[in-house]
Amino acid sequence: MNSFILVLSGVSGSGKGTLWRFLKDMPEEFANVISYTTRNTIRPNEVDGVDYHFVTLAEFDQAIENDEFIEWENVHQYKYGRKKADFEAALNSGKIPVLELDVKGMVKFQRLFPNQVVSIFVTPPTIEETINRLRLRGTETEAEIELRRERYEMEHSYRDQYDHILINDDLENAKRELLDIIEREKTKHVHQ
Repeated sequence: MNSFILVLSGVSGSGKGTLWRFLKDMPEEFANVISYTTRNTIRPNEVDGVDYHFVTLAEFDQAIENDEFIEWENVHQYKYGRKKADFEAALNSGKIPVLELDVKGMVKFQRLFPNQVVSIFVTPPTIEETINRLRLRGTETEAEIELRRERYEMEHSYRDQYDHILINDDLENAKRELLDIIEREKTKHVHQ
């Protein structure tokens, strides 16, 4: 069994997906658990089956009915979830399982694996920076950005439930800080 399960989450536009992809590029050390989503827009930097498994609402609902998900949530009008089989494969890989979850998904994982989850809340310095990042990304409409702004306070209210808070004001610094956190957690979990 792995020493810990790494969960990245935080507010929309925080860079958590970018940091998740950064770890995904180190497959010798990390086993990423890819989310299933009903989101029908694939962003320019995303690949189906690599960043997400894009499925229809009917397919997602059928998987819910079949009890295939270890957790799932409605986020910004779409459903996101991780399948049990994918998670079990990551757990059995001998690598550190990495999940990108929304804040409610992280709480569920903390309950399921209370002594194994290491959680990192990724956040930009301010909500204004978050909105600027979403606009620069150019993948959401103004209405979708407004939905994310409304969700920001709820997401941010969870930050005290995390083991670590990573303020992503510079991507290269955030990557270094993420790796530092992981190294500290590896040391800590070896001695448990």
